Amino acid sequence: MPPKPAEEEEPEEPEEGSVPVPPCLAWTDLKKTDATEFVRLGTAEEAIQFVVEKFDLKDFESNAKSTILLDLYLWTLSFCKEAGLSEEKTSALFTIMKRLHEHSKDHDDVLSAFNLFKQMLLQHSLANTQGCVELYSPTEVKMITQFVHTTCDETG
Repeated sequence: MPPKPAEEEEPEEPEEGSVPVPPCLAWTDLKKTDATEFVRLGTAEEAIQFVVEKFDLKDFESNAKSTILLDLYLWTLSFCKEAGLSEEKTSALFTIMKRLHEHSKDHDDVLSAFNLFKQMLLQHSLANTQGCVELYSPTEVKMITQFVHTTCDETG
């Protein structure tokens, strides 16, 4: 008798909030469990420790690049926590800010950076538009834009 063919196992579905689903940037750099954990932190020291460990910024006291990333990530996550954004919204904004920072390292053109930010934010704010998802409400778009403007003014 010929051997039975091995049954093909169906691949396991990834846990919700662990894999990005384009065009949304949520879960790209910050998983749902990470966003949930950050919201539960009670002190500034815990928040710093979380970011340092999660993004391997252990040299932040001696490395200016790590210090800048630590500040950016803490400001972004703290803003999301204070604004009461969901894990998905927090994760998407985190990646938007990370990509904006990466873009700004190579381009000193403020208009270019603003256009990239606007494009990424709109990509997450428009319903019934190809290549977009309706993640942020108009009120949240305004609040996020004010946050980014204030953050860039404070750091630039």
